Amino acid sequence: MRATYRILSAALLGSVAVQIFLAGRGIGTGSFAPHRGFAYGVLVLALVTTVAGLVARAPRRAVSCTAGAFALMFLQPVLVHLGKSAGADAGGGLFFGLHALNAVVMVSLLVVALRQPSPRGRPTEEKTARAREGAAS
Repeated sequence: MRATYRILSAALLGSVAVQIFLAGRGIGTGSFAPHRGFAYGVLVLALVTTVAGLVARAPRRAVSCTAGAFALMFLQPVLVHLGKSAGADAGGGLFFGLHALNAVVMVSLLVVALRQPSPRGRPTEEKTARAREGAAS
């Protein structure tokens, strides 16, 4: 199950990268519909990934980072709404900039989640103690 969590985490990181690409494409074309539409799928994937991490008993830090990215995804539309409401003259660009920065933070959290070591590969204290006893005999 931990392998599933890692695969989902990598897919989530990739989907956030696609989201950033779609945002850049929207700036160039003036159409953000693909960016908005794909966001719902990314949100669902983030929820599934977080739940999979909990079920798999993945490292706490990894699951916390995945859950943090999931939580930050809810902030994204709020920042866009605030930017549109404020308008360009009243500092709306600040909120759009925060929208982009928030995406960078999400990417960072997901990279940290993926870099967490798998506990399977580490010897437990019990195994280490048994190995010491065996070596002493």
